[in-house]
Amino acid sequence: MMRSHEQAILFGVLLVFVGTVLAVGGLIGLPDTRPWHVPTGIDGAILGAVIAESFEDVSELVGAPRIGQDDWTIALVAQLYIWKSSYQEALALDPPEAFAVVHDPFLEAMSLYDGSADDIVYALDNFDADRLATALDKMNRANLLILEANRLINDLTENR
Repeated sequence: MMRSHEQAILFGVLLVFVGTVLAVGGLIGLPDTRPWHVPTGIDGAILGAVIAESFEDVSELVGAPRIGQDDWTIALVAQLYIWKSSYQEALALDPPEAFAVVHDPFLEAMSLYDGSADDIVYALDNFDADRLATALDKMNRANLLILEANRLINDLTENR
């Protein structure tokens, strides 16, 4: 089914906004969660580094979209898989009691990134600008939660 010129422009603009949101998310940084450990041996600091790097990679991919080209699509899907698997790892984190207050916004943010990955895949598969806008909204909310988690962890470490 052919899409209108306006829809194509909107979709392109939204892809650029997604890249911008991800770039900002990468600059915000995830909270330092070194004290948190998961059974697989991956701790919060490693998880944070993995997802931050993925944000940068996705930002580069959507900054120069090649929709319909297999190598671009595979690279993007691989990064979105990292978001989804990172959420699963975040669920397994066992923060010390003192850091539980930080874990809640961190986990909620990871859940939003996980959901936005699904939205992005659906949007690209179906050329659905509304679903891409939904993903963008989730990423914006997740970035705000990460800022809150960073504020909380800074407060905790300053009061020690």
